[in-house]
Amino acid sequence: MRKLSLIGLIILIIGLSIYALSSLGFQNNAYRVTQYEFVEDVNGEYTFHAISAPNLTSHFNPSQHHTTALGITHSGYWFRFTVPVQETYQLLQMNNVNINNIDVYIPTANGYVHKAGGVRSALPREILDTTWVFSLTEQYQQNEYLYFRLESTSALRLGVSLWPTNAFISEDF
Repeated sequence: MRKLSLIGLIILIIGLSIYALSSLGFQNNAYRVTQYEFVEDVNGEYTFHAISAPNLTSHFNPSQHHTTALGITHSGYWFRFTVPVQETYQLLQMNNVNINNIDVYIPTANGYVHKAGGVRSALPREILDTTWVFSLTEQYQQNEYLYFRLESTSALRLGVSLWPTNAFISEDF
């Protein structure tokens, strides 16, 4: 009985310590994207130019969750969101390593920059990590939508975070 009480006390202390650190802002400096929109691309028919056209704006569904769970699906999904203007982020992180294919379209003053990742054999990871991480270009336009398309043969869960580079490195290592 005394052993169980001691174990319970240790677990309580650890839990309170983690909560205290996270509530003080020491957990990380990431911006967790919670307001984004998505469209299911059932037959893979939408190109970036089609999905970003003004006439498809009404097709996007809002999501208000940090993590969206879409289950196991053969469909592709397009997502879009804008980055808060007051912050400077250099990295985009997708917190599901099991995503098969990712296409990211980053807005710049000269149009969109396309970056890709996934199981495509000819495309090495831009940033080595246990999750999918992409660098944002220096000319990133914060008042425009950032788009990405995902395909997965496993459960499609999505959590997106934006990071300053130094904070990501500190948190990751």
